[in-house]
Amino acid sequence: GLSSHTVCNVTATDVTVKMPFTSYVGGICGQQNAYGGDTGNNILENVDVTGRTNVGGLMGYCVGWRTTGSKVINGSVTGYSSVGGLYGYQGMTGRAFEDHADWWIEKVTITATASTAGGITGQAASVYCNNPTVKDCVINGGAVAGGIVGGSVGTGSTYQNVNVIGCTISGDVTQDVAPN
Repeated sequence: GLSSHTVCNVTATDVTVKMPFTSYVGGICGQQNAYGGDTGNNILENVDVTGRTNVGGLMGYCVGWRTTGSKVINGSVTGYSSVGGLYGYQGMTGRAFEDHADWWIEKVTITATASTAGGITGQAASVYCNNPTVKDCVINGGAVAGGIVGGSVGTGSTYQNVNVIGCTISGDVTQDVAPN
């Protein structure tokens, strides 16, 4: 679905979303266009999310003012392109590190069969993030894979206090944080 508002404090277990021919697919929301809205403190466990493009364990597409404290633990996120543990595509409107902090992905297999895959987000534009953790994950990009971000659109993304721990990352181009 589409949300134009805040999506916070959602806890869900055994989440299955199978929409292999659909774009903007996520565990709790397909698309959030909430300039001024928040996404935070959401916890999903045991996810199995499949879509086409912009596929995320939490959301397929997110443009939020604040995106703090969300977690996806255990499962798989699969798509054709722009596939991420939390977000398939993520763009920011807030510019403070404390507004985009403490993301956690653990024991999730993230696969983009044709394009970009990332531990946190498959594709990012102007992302600021502080203290993201991707732990014990397998990240497979058909072309590009990153521990935090599969691919960046434009410039302006900044990451600090990055933790990529015990992950396997594969693709034509790979890097712990974000391929250039």
